[in-house]
Amino acid sequence: MDYKTLLYLGAIGATLAVIGALGSQGAASSFSTGNLSAAFVPGGDTQEMADSLEEALPEIRDNVRRATPYALMQFAGYLLFSLGFVALWQMTKRGIGLAAFLCFALFAVVTLATFLLLPGAMEDLVQVLRDMEGEEAPTVVPAALLLLGGAGLMSLMVQIGGSIAGGYEIYRIAKELDNDFLRGSGALLMAGAIAVFVPVYGPFILLIGVILAGAGFYVLATRIHAALGGAG
Repeated sequence: MDYKTLLYLGAIGATLAVIGALGSQGAASSFSTGNLSAAFVPGGDTQEMADSLEEALPEIRDNVRRATPYALMQFAGYLLFSLGFVALWQMTKRGIGLAAFLCFALFAVVTLATFLLLPGAMEDLVQVLRDMEGEEAPTVVPAALLLLGGAGLMSLMVQIGGSIAGGYEIYRIAKELDNDFLRGSGALLMAGAIAVFVPVYGPFILLIGVILAGAGFYVLATRIHAALGGAG
């Protein structure tokens, strides 16, 4: 694909990613956290924690089921969004653009994996808590819990890497083109790297950076279109 097509796909992907993320959060907004709060009280009784978490399991499964279409939209959106950085890499031949593509493509995969693994991991956690009530603590951590933890850690790493690499590349291109909007969108995408450390509002910081980076892709595609005399 040519640069212009990839940039347009990146812009479309940014929109889908943001809609999917907001939609999945909205689907989860009605979720009652009472049982989960009781389950994860520090120093609480293990049996009570297991009971509280087990009571929350049906709601967790229902929540995941309702939010799955949005999670899939977010997955597709981040994959398309990552293609915008392929265009930047092709244009500049700088490896940082390719790094951003790989990070956001991986982010799409591990975010979806984390979402889909959640119900099974919580069921395994209930069993682990039940086993801890016995005379011997469990010696093997269930695979679903390990996968959930690994996917969660990976999502944080690639979010930070993709935000920094992608935002910095957009910022560099903005300086070369002397475009203030691109400069701002690159800076805000880089701010997405700190989102993992900000409670509650962190995901929204990333989404703002993503949607503005997508708008930046559209601006770049429009400039390329104009430079080619409107052809193609």
